[in-house]
Amino acid sequence: MRLPDLNNMPNKIPYAALAAAYIRSLPKKTDGVSELSAVLDAFSAVPAVRSFVADTSMSANDREKALRIACPDLSNETVGFMLMLARYKMLKRLDRIVPAVERCYAEEGIVYARVESAVSLTDAQDIQLMDLLKKKTSADVRMSSQIHPELIGGLLIHIDDWTYDASIRGRLNKLKQKLEYRS
Repeated sequence: MRLPDLNNMPNKIPYAALAAAYIRSLPKKTDGVSELSAVLDAFSAVPAVRSFVADTSMSANDREKALRIACPDLSNETVGFMLMLARYKMLKRLDRIVPAVERCYAEEGIVYARVESAVSLTDAQDIQLMDLLKKKTSADVRMSSQIHPELIGGLLIHIDDWTYDASIRGRLNKLKQKLEYRS
């Protein structure tokens, strides 16, 4: 993968250039946002994985093995991208790179929805939600799902900087705010 020249940009991180280079490296049917989101989820679940992958004193082969254990379905291109980010000490910026990848896809008419739910959605619910989001956005929608039991029920939908909160936790928080306001 060919990176923008990072050495000549000490104070400016070229997230858009990184995102575009990453997307160009992927096979046609590979969903870059889902793959990077899976890596972020693995790093959140087991912070030692991020530390290990970021440790360039370890062999690239060992760091690749750790990534593949944490995220067995990653494409070779995503694994290479993660190792490259580690080499340039940019793994900690992955949460900023994912939105840049989403914006690159948006330029191609593809919108990413991140859906959080208390329990796993059924295939029929996924399809129904995808169809609804396609109608609302008038775009090709790709969806990634995360399970967050603390939502109690319902879902949160994130598209770009827009969030729709239809969770029970969200409704309880709104009720709490109203009750606190009245007292």
